[in-house]
Amino acid sequence: VRPARSSLLALLGLGHAASSAFASFTPPSGTYCGIVHTTDQTDVGVRFKLAGEADAEISVKVFGLDLHCKEEYRLDSATGELTYARLHEDDSCVQNQFRNFDQDPKLVKVFREADSDALRLRTSTGPTILTPSKCSTMEETRRRLL
Repeated sequence: VRPARSSLLALLGLGHAASSAFASFTPPSGTYCGIVHTTDQTDVGVRFKLAGEADAEISVKVFGLDLHCKEEYRLDSATGELTYARLHEDDSCVQNQFRNFDQDPKLVKVFREADSDALRLRTSTGPTILTPSKCSTMEETRRRLL
């Protein structure tokens, strides 16, 4: 979406859904990071490493713990939403990790941003923008929980 169109959509209050109508989203590639601020003032470092058009490695770092899940995803090229295969399955790695941090897995959504190389992670505590540039400030996560 061009800047003028983005500004017009923002002025009209149409936001992400309307900008999606003008975009065809391509699969993201690489590593995207950010910090999720929770309601109890805990900062959770999040890293999405997208390996190919269907595989993701999701890592979180909190209280000195490194947690890691492998997950399959699908990109809706019309809306930019990344849907994770096992997010809503009971006892899946990724669902358990969101629950560990008091996040309702049913409220978790991930979108590819139309106008930048970024992902928008939406949780029950609000949105977090994940970008490749934010990864340089986060330590590599290593503990694997499968």
